[in-house]
Amino acid sequence: MSGSRVPRPQSAGPSLRRRIFALSGSSQLVPALAAAQWMGQDQPPASHDDYLVLYGLNEPEHGLPFAEAIAHLARQVNTWQQIVYLPKHELRAWGRKRRGSAIGLLQSRLGTDRAEELYLNCVPHPCSDLLRAAWPLAAAISYGDGIGVNYSPGYFRVRQPGETSMDMLSRASQADIARSPFPHLVLDQALDAALCRDLLASVPPLELLTRGARPGSNRRFDLAARDVAAEARLSPLWQQMIAQHVSQAFFDRFVELFAAEIVRAYPDFERRYGDPHKLRAGVRFVAGQERADVLLDALISVNTPVWGRPSSVRQAHLDSPHKLYTGLCYLRLDADDSTGGELELYSAPPPHTYDEGHHLIGGPVAVERTVPYRQGTLALFLNTPQALHGVSPRGVTPYPRLFINLNATLARPLFTVDMRRSWSRKMLTWPARKWRTVQRRLTRRPAKPVAKVAA
Repeated sequence: MSGSRVPRPQSAGPSLRRRIFALSGSSQLVPALAAAQWMGQDQPPASHDDYLVLYGLNEPEHGLPFAEAIAHLARQVNTWQQIVYLPKHELRAWGRKRRGSAIGLLQSRLGTDRAEELYLNCVPHPCSDLLRAAWPLAAAISYGDGIGVNYSPGYFRVRQPGETSMDMLSRASQADIARSPFPHLVLDQALDAALCRDLLASVPPLELLTRGARPGSNRRFDLAARDVAAEARLSPLWQQMIAQHVSQAFFDRFVELFAAEIVRAYPDFERRYGDPHKLRAGVRFVAGQERADVLLDALISVNTPVWGRPSSVRQAHLDSPHKLYTGLCYLRLDADDSTGGELELYSAPPPHTYDEGHHLIGGPVAVERTVPYRQGTLALFLNTPQALHGVSPRGVTPYPRLFINLNATLARPLFTVDMRRSWSRKMLTWPARKWRTVQRRLTRRPAKPVAKVAA
């Protein structure tokens, strides 16, 4: 299938528009062709040459049987100059090459260095980014999510020159990953300025994020991905941004970047959780996601304005051992002239002891890296027992600290921590613990009588 060329009655010529369709599933074939028919309704019937790219299929043996089935269906409904399948391992190998080399390989596989239209899924993916880079002058047209066809105003979004992806990792490479004090990457412009301005122009009001609670001073409030999808008061741009970062494509991109670091930090990861490249991603707190191997979340987060005196919203701590990664993408307001609020990455000499909130108890910490609170900056790190981090104290300010928080949760913890419960906590929880002990004794089944053995 990959190398076969399907002849057309007409020969490709300068007058024929070349259209490239990229699919990551069989259900996308119909809306992609329907979108092309709608876009070309004013063009003559035989005015184009079509090429089909299949990628990212979740199927054993690199998805080849599934790809062949999709190719068979595609040939029944359209004529294609070329159909190629790009399995995940091949895309990962191309991702390690220079962008120019990867573009040359893709153009060679398809057999064309020219295209006028790209039909892409609405969810960004490294393959979509590569297609855009290979044919930068082509119009990028969204055919939706493959679930249905909806030609509402603005549905077809044509890519403008210089436009960047909504994917925070679209510009990242393995060269950006630092290993000290623990594996992490920092991207200064993970989101471009125009996109940040659009997000800030429609940022949810503080009362929506706090859900009616008193904001207080320098308190954190979040709106999880589950709530974002169901919140009618949020703009479509925010919903699309959050949906992108809880997608399988985003998780696969994280794995592509951090695969070597995952193995280095957790040599038995594959035995305990499975091959990272094959983990199925779901959305945290959403019903029906129980079969997922890892649950993703992307939260709209805020630290409320600081009143009275400077304070830190969170000092040196570890995240939950169930988390695989944590990320912060800052959306600082243009008028915000406050100080502090920077992410700090620490190192500390062992032994480490933590309280119930995983805050480090005692002991000196050294600030190894400071990530400034700057609009569009992303910090993303692999969660390990060494991943100590915190937030520098914020000065008194009427401005909130806004960011998008990313995380991925596993069913079983990656590591254990030495936790020490404070005496005040023990006293507060003593009645509940005592009552649970009494309940267990009351509900304990009586022992079965032991039959006596005759002498």
